[in-house]
Amino acid sequence: MKYRLMDLLACPMCRKFPLTLYAFEVKEVELPSKPKRCEIYCGYSSSKIDELA
Repeated sequence: MKYRLMDLLACPMCRKFPLTLYAFEVKEVELPSKPKRCEIYCGYSSSKIDELA
């Protein structure tokens, strides 16, 4: 699962948003020079976008 999907996913039963991500394996990749920001919630930073700015 990719961190950017945390902005889109919610629990289908209780509609809880955001979900909690438990990473069992993390794959490091080279990021582009300008990373794209999530719209509402950043799963990578585990915080809302308003709090990151």
